[in-house]
Amino acid sequence: MTLAAADNYRIAVKTIKILDASRRHGVVVPARSLMSCPAYSQRPTIRSTSFSLRAETRSSSTSKALDLVSRLIDGQFPNYQQVLPKSTDTATVDRDQLLKAVKLAGLIASSSANIVKLHIGKEAEAGITVSAAADVGDNRSEVEAQVEGDGTTIAFNAKYLLDVLQNVPASSSRSNSTGISRPCFPTGRRRAVRHVVMPVKTTS
Repeated sequence: MTLAAADNYRIAVKTIKILDASRRHGVVVPARSLMSCPAYSQRPTIRSTSFSLRAETRSSSTSKALDLVSRLIDGQFPNYQQVLPKSTDTATVDRDQLLKAVKLAGLIASSSANIVKLHIGKEAEAGITVSAAADVGDNRSEVEAQVEGDGTTIAFNAKYLLDVLQNVPASSSRSNSTGISRPCFPTGRRRAVRHVVMPVKTTS
C-alpha cells in the first residue's frame, strides 16, 4: 500500500505491506480521519467506498472496542509522481548530523523569514554547509556528505525541513543516510519513505 499526502510546499510518500490480498484501487481519505486513529489500532480497513477501523484494547479488568468510519473525498488525488525529483545529482549525509545543523540554523532563521540555506559542494569538495542569517546574527555549520554530481545552493523553510528530518527513521545501531537533490528529497531508503520539500526562492 502506498500512502501519499501533499500541500503546496511538500509531499510525503510511504509504502507499507498489507496483511490481506486486495484488488488494486485508490482512495482519498480525509487527513483528520487518519489522525483520529488511536495509536493502539492495528488493523485499519480501506475500501473503495469508505475508510473503517475497528480497534480493541484489553487490560486486566476492561475490554473496549472502537469503531471508526469515515467518508472518502470524491475526486482524483493529484499526480504527485510527476513532482518527485528525477535528478541524479545527490548528496548522501548522516541524518542526525544534518538534523543538528538545521536545528542550529533554524534558531537564527526563526527571527527572520525562517529560511536556511544548504550549500552542497561538488564531488571534489564533498560536504554540505548549512547556514542562516538575520539581524540578530548568523549561523554556519559543516556536515560531511558524499556528493554525486554538481554542487548547488538551495534555500528551504527551516520548519518544513525539520519536519522531514525528524520523521525520517534512524536505526538504533546506525543513523540512516539522507539523500538531497533538486528539489529536496530526503529519504529513509530502507523503509520506503520519501519526502519532497520545495525550495524557497531568495534574492541571493
